Amino acid sequence: MIVPALIGSLPRPVSLAKKIEQYSIGRLSKEKLEEAYREHTRRAFVKLRNAGIKVITDGLYRWDDIFNPLIRFIDGIEVDGLFKFYENNFFYRAPVVRGELSLRENPIPEWINVALEIKEEVYPEATLKAVLPGPVTLAYHSINEAYESLNELAEAYANVLGELMKELPVKLVELQEPALAAELSRATREKKEDVSPEVAREIIEGLAKIRELWVVTYFGTPRVLPEGVIMNFDLI
Repeated sequence: MIVPALIGSLPRPVSLAKKIEQYSIGRLSKEKLEEAYREHTRRAFVKLRNAGIKVITDGLYRWDDIFNPLIRFIDGIEVDGLFKFYENNFFYRAPVVRGELSLRENPIPEWINVALEIKEEVYPEATLKAVLPGPVTLAYHSINEAYESLNELAEAYANVLGELMKELPVKLVELQEPALAAELSRATREKKEDVSPEVAREIIEGLAKIRELWVVTYFGTPRVLPEGVIMNFDLI
């Protein structure tokens, strides 16, 4: 059986981007911005229903890039300037790790609950999954000023993600882990070390015990093959 599924985000509509800009300069209330998020999510779900996509995400309209705003909710991190995400035209704001990582707040379950409410109204037969950046990819794309090694940083991110995932109101999580791809295992900024395959496998298998995982590398064949997860090559 073939089950059509959406991987990751949808393009942020221009009309929503304008609302976000108005909010950022103080010309739109938080309540009106929330209305805009909900309305555009509803529209997206209608389109996904009409296209017959059975496993969906909320479109990630609330996310600015693969890491933000998640890293803004983590103690021990400051947000730096823009960096290119591998060799494409996608940019992200880099996490600068200044101290021990811990989850300060977690609005993501609330966002998923909003999406679930809209899904039940618009497209109840679909399965909604959450989308999170993977701990290995987070480690590679961070400026590490606190941990002894990249292995320790990846493990710290895994602990934060595990805590977050326990609060999610969905059973399925898409973990975006392009750093596991064999040909692109390093971030754009050169690192002097790698996350060991053993550590990468262990932390992803640990997260798989919390929620069902789809691990998406999307740039190539992963060099690490954790057990108990659906990998990139399993998703056609």
